[in-house]
Amino acid sequence: MRVSTLVASLATAVSAYDDFLNEPDTGFQSYLSSTNWTEKSRPLLKDIRGVPDFDFAARQSLTDQQYAFYRTAAAGEWSYRNNLKAWEKARVRPHQLASITGLNETMGVSILGHNFSAPFFISPATRAGYGDEERGELNFVDAAADEDILYVAALYATKSIEEIGAQRKKRGNTIFQQIYTNGNLSVTWDAMKRAEAQGVKAFVWTIDAPGTAVRHRAARYDTTNANAATSVLSWDLLDQLREHTKLPIILKGITTVEDALRAVEAGADGIWLSNHGGRQADYSPSPLEIAYEIRRNAPEVFKKTEVIADSGVRYGSDVIKLLALGVKAVGLGRPFLYSNVYGPEGPKKLIQILKNEILTDAAQIGINDLHNIPSRVRQPPAKSGQKSEFASYSQIEQDLGNASNGAMTTEKVGTATRETTVNDVALEAQAAATEKFGIATGTGAKDHRSVILEAAQETASDDVAHAARAMTVPGVITEAPIIDPTRRIMAEKTLIDEINDDLVDTTQTAVQSSTPGGPEATGDGPRRRNGNLFPVHSIPSVVDEIQRTIPGPQVDMVWGPRPIIRAIYEEFKAKNGLCTAHILPSRDDDEGDGDAY
Repeated sequence: MRVSTLVASLATAVSAYDDFLNEPDTGFQSYLSSTNWTEKSRPLLKDIRGVPDFDFAARQSLTDQQYAFYRTAAAGEWSYRNNLKAWEKARVRPHQLASITGLNETMGVSILGHNFSAPFFISPATRAGYGDEERGELNFVDAAADEDILYVAALYATKSIEEIGAQRKKRGNTIFQQIYTNGNLSVTWDAMKRAEAQGVKAFVWTIDAPGTAVRHRAARYDTTNANAATSVLSWDLLDQLREHTKLPIILKGITTVEDALRAVEAGADGIWLSNHGGRQADYSPSPLEIAYEIRRNAPEVFKKTEVIADSGVRYGSDVIKLLALGVKAVGLGRPFLYSNVYGPEGPKKLIQILKNEILTDAAQIGINDLHNIPSRVRQPPAKSGQKSEFASYSQIEQDLGNASNGAMTTEKVGTATRETTVNDVALEAQAAATEKFGIATGTGAKDHRSVILEAAQETASDDVAHAARAMTVPGVITEAPIIDPTRRIMAEKTLIDEINDDLVDTTQTAVQSSTPGGPEATGDGPRRRNGNLFPVHSIPSVVDEIQRTIPGPQVDMVWGPRPIIRAIYEEFKAKNGLCTAHILPSRDDDEGDGDAY
């Protein structure tokens, strides 16, 4: 399994998350100021045009304490802001003259065998009574029934399991029930028994909330967490849960590929990618980043279990981006709580807005089937006169390393053996990089996707197959997600000096020219095919040589020993400002030198 322990993005263009705290300015307040609306009064429902508008409306309608409970997030609320901002790192790729005549018919989705009209649902969101004291979560039951979408009822709701169940029976819709594994498990077993009696169709086990989180915003009003009781959490509990129900169980709160794989191995009926809306562990990744990590490293997860997600979804395009990565359906929590200030009609209008946005955005992109989204999502290109913020040195170092290792194997032919080598620039460069302190940059005719595909055709290696899928899956973003600039990885100067001293003493032979027909390495020196190989006299000299010999504003790939890659990265960043590094451990990395300093 290929899992990055460190992803660092130091693009200065992504230097702040403070351009908005709740919703972007789309002219809502300016419009309201031209009407009879007054501050601290609820805007008319007809004036709500987008999902974020409900946030503004809730701030006008709720008390400060009530809004703080809905809006609060963990610690400095970085994850909350990142949930809203991470979508910017994926661009759509509209295709024109595409037939979209059948798009509407692909809007429906099946979740655990239950059919719904749209690929989004109401996530478990507690204390809906703040918005509508009389009806609370019953408005969610009715809106889900009217619009035929899934509602996942919160365990710690304003209304009881029985009250929600009675409304469900009256409306006849499908509901899943959230559960926490309480410190006293008999409480959990009782809640499950009560929910089953009300006809719920599945349980959602929230596994990312071991207890009270650090939530400063809510704490200022002495607002306790709904799930303040300590939860009992362990993988062994899944078997105990199964002993108390025959209903499907979804694990909610998956944030890493490791846990996704373990959930699949444990036989989970579904996994829910979520960081709890940024309310539990600050600096936890957004659902887009989690889905990307799983798609890149273990795409088989999306076939072996049902994958749903939530946290930070506000637009139809957000839903589309997650669908493109393989997520089956997407949940919203806070927005439905905000919409509840309008009573029964609020959640219903939110659903209608999001349905319309999904269809409209998909049509604008040229998607004609929401269940089969082609390559319509990518990361942004470089701005004019700048290096791309996605110009990555070792973005695919590990995937190509696995491809190289798998391709360069020994085959038995009769009684003889032969070495099978994929004849390609990237794999040649990877082989050359194994020479002591050889740094190779890919500048051949083939891009990395072609490299890995060709490698996959040459060998049956699982690593190569994984690499091929990771780089060619439709709709996948082709770069690692951004990490907050305040958590940048800086290679210490002492390390750079140490590497430089070592390199000066162990310089290898033959500088390879990038000019076609240039000199080739001879003897035991490194080989080159359609690429450049630089001996490392010093880190600055390598950077200078790369810039001198490779035309254009962007270095596509660099392979080499990871400590040197780090040092080159720091030097290149110091000279050029904009760059991104993706530093990964190898499979047999026992020294842990892929970890953050």
